[in-house]
Amino acid sequence: MTDCGFVNLIEDDSKKRLRAGMHCARDAFAAGNAFRYGSVRIPMDSYATEVLVRSADGALWLLVHDVMIDGEAPQFWVQRCERMRFKPDNSGFEIEGCKAAPEMTP
Repeated sequence: MTDCGFVNLIEDDSKKRLRAGMHCARDAFAAGNAFRYGSVRIPMDSYATEVLVRSADGALWLLVHDVMIDGEAPQFWVQRCERMRFKPDNSGFEIEGCKAAPEMTP
């Protein structure tokens, strides 16, 4: 499995690391290889940690941990997704057809 890194978008505002991770994931995806790539950010009023995984069997997984800034109300969920496409300039990805995988959530 290719490790494409983990970017802390809260402390590192540089797009260089984000694009390097996306480039790695794009290359692995195009080659049909398994990979993982993650980030943490503050979308509004919580810390959102997201990890995208393509497993060896080609399945796409999105793992999300979300917790309020004060540390309250943590949530964790796992979704299995059907399709993924990368945004231009290695700046992110969009996934579609995601369904909760409760059997994978602790």
